[in-house]
Amino acid sequence: MMRAVKDHVEKNFEHVGPRFADEARKIHYGESDKRSIYGQATREQAEELVEEGIEVGQIPDLPNLDG
Repeated sequence: MMRAVKDHVEKNFEHVGPRFADEARKIHYGESDKRSIYGQATREQAEELVEEGIEVGQIPDLPNLDG
């Protein structure tokens, strides 16, 4: 099930890498176009986003099944 979620996110969301927290804030505060993003954030960054009222979720890092 988590693999299906991860695949959906990777196909439909924009990957912003380690800029996730900054980009999530820009979107939340209207400084950037609203869109679905994913990337990396530290636990502290994720907690700060939640405290600011920015919804975030965590997807476990699953290995690719390339055969």
